[in-house]
Formats: sequence, C-alpha cells, structure tokens
Amino acid sequence: MDKIKLYFPLEEGEDAVDKYEALLFEDKQYFTTKPVHPTLFENRLTKMHKREEAYRSIVHEPVTPFVKQPLVYSFVEGHLLDSFKHFQHFQNGVYRCIYAARSVNEVEYYVRRLLESYFAYSQPYNADIVREFDVDAKLGQPLEVMKKLELLQVFEEKGGEKPQDLLKMDFDEKEVLMREFKRLSLLAKLAE
Repeated sequence: MDKIKLYFPLEEGEDAVDKYEALLFEDKQYFTTKPVHPTLFENRLTKMHKREEAYRSIVHEPVTPFVKQPLVYSFVEGHLLDSFKHFQHFQNGVYRCIYAARSVNEVEYYVRRLLESYFAYSQPYNADIVREFDVDAKLGQPLEVMKKLELLQVFEEKGGEKPQDLLKMDFDEKEVLMREFKRLSLLAKLAE
C-alpha cells in the first residue's frame, strides 16, 4: 500500500479518476513544453507507468486500448530551412495527439513518435565537425522557433547547405546558430 501512495498520492476524499486526469494533464504539458531530452523523457515515462499501475490497483479497472494514429516522420531532403518547417509541422501534429491522449500508454506512444522524429530530424547535423564547433551547447536549450527560422533563412541566403558550411560564413548571430547545430548533433549522437 505504501508503494501505491508513493506513486499515486491520493488524499482522503479525493476522487481517483479526477486525480489521474490531472496528473496525466501535467505529464502532457511536460512533454509538449519542455525541450526534448531523451533521458529525462524516459525517466518521466517510467514514473508515469508506475503511477498508472498504482492507479489501476486503486480503481480495479483495466487499461483501455486506444487507436494508434500512424505517425511516421519522414525526413525532407534538401535545404535545412525546408526540413525545419516540415519538422515543425509534424511536431505540432504529435503535440495535438499527446493532448488528445486519454491514457499513459497513449501518451507514451506519441512521445515515442516525437523522440523518433527528433532523432530523424537531427541526422543531417550528425557529424564530428559539427560536434566540434567551438561553442557551448546543451540538449535542454533549443533555439526559439522564430529565431531559428530567421537564422536558417540568413544561412541559406549566404549559400549554406550543410551544417559545416557555417564555419566558412560570417554574419550576425552566427554563434547562436552554431549552438543550435551542435545541440542537434548531440541529439543525433544519442540516436546512434
């Protein structure tokens, strides 16, 4: 019983279903508002499953199956800007599915699609030369979407095609884009 309280802390008089839905909503917000970090996401999913197990032992109801939306991210070859726009569109669709999810298993299914898409999107940045950019980059610090769009446009206007082309360029905020490219290269390395 202590393990159940640890993972599903239900106060006396509190409705288990309402509590479950509130906690599930918090999880959905976590996955849709935090920067993608595979280790942290996996830890959160593990915690969610333990909570789910505790909840099911309280309400004595089986997990209801759900209809999986076939979401498969396909990388768009070509310019990095076009690839980024395509990725953002796909990511927004996954976020909608996460928010519509009604169970831990369903949230997990869509979070895994999100992780797969990030790994696929980050592959063009998977090069030792990018990881060696002389800038500090962290997985948990992505570039804001509109700023990234703006900088990718400048990058392409200056003739950039591959991430390593950035080394030969000179423009304002080049270092900001270098940090983002390096961050994506670190993410791609995790997918190996």
